Order: sequence, then C-alpha cells, then structure tokens
Amino acid sequence: MLLEKIYLQYEKKRKPIFGSRLSDALGRWFIGTPQSLGMEEIREDLAQSFYMHRVDRIPPEDKEGFKEWQNQSIQATQVRETIRPLVARAAFYSAVVSVMVLIGSSMVVNKITGGETLTNQVVSQAMEASVEPVAAITRENCEMWMEQDMVGTLDPSTLPPGAKNECPKLIQGGN
Repeated sequence: MLLEKIYLQYEKKRKPIFGSRLSDALGRWFIGTPQSLGMEEIREDLAQSFYMHRVDRIPPEDKEGFKEWQNQSIQATQVRETIRPLVARAAFYSAVVSVMVLIGSSMVVNKITGGETLTNQVVSQAMEASVEPVAAITRENCEMWMEQDMVGTLDPSTLPPGAKNECPKLIQGGN
C-alpha cells in the first residue's frame, strides 16, 4: 500500500507519464509500429508500450501472461537496441538541419531589413541624444562635490568616473 504512493511502477491504475506519451507518438510517427519493424507476433500490451519509458511498461499480473510477456519483452528490447543508433543519428541530423534552417532564415530576415537590428537602432538613438559634458576632476570641483555630499544634495550619477578615488588625493595633496 505504501509502495504505491512512493514508486510509480507499483500504482495500480495510472496514466503513462508525459515523456512516455510523447516518445510513443514520435516513435510511431517517425520510426513505425513494432509490427512494421518485424515484430508481427507481439502481445498487444507490449506493442502499445514499445516506445514508452521503462516505468510505463507494466508486466501482466498472471503467471502465464508474465512468462509470455517476459519472452517477448526480451525480443522487443533487442529490436529497440538495434534501432537505437539509427534513431540517435537521425535526431542529430534533424537537429543540425533545424539549426541551419533557423540560421538561414535569420540571415534572410537580416537581409530584408537591411541589417538594421534593434541593437543598432538603440545605439544610433543614444549617439544622437544630447549628452552633457562631464566635469573635469579638479580641486575646485572636488571641494564643491564634497560640500554637496555633506549637505546631501550630491547626485552620484553626475560624478565623472574615478572622482571618488581622485578627489581625496587632490584635496590632501593641495594641488
């Protein structure tokens, strides 16, 4: 009773997991049924669960059915192991073709739009926008920034890069 709640394979009535259903649909569509692979004399439950994950290949409960299921399951496993390298190779090639199609279509879209991408548009708009000049790091400016910082009116985003490190040196050095 407790094992049914912990382990999926001990549940009495349950639906196959999503991965099993997807594997079954894709296997039947692209590879074929077990009967088309040369397994004409196969139990119906083995034929239905041929492409499913191990968890969803549930053996029958009666002893005679179990022996038959066990023998035919060994044959089904041999067929699965025979087609496994072909399936892996086909999956690799289909992935490569998919990536090539995506790259080609992006190149076509790029050519149609004239190479203008969103990044190029944002950069050109930023370059056209008026940018305030950054104040030089001098002793007078550093003193002004320190006063503003003490009063609490300094906006740190207006400081030029390196001002926090250079100002104490300028003020202490007296230059």
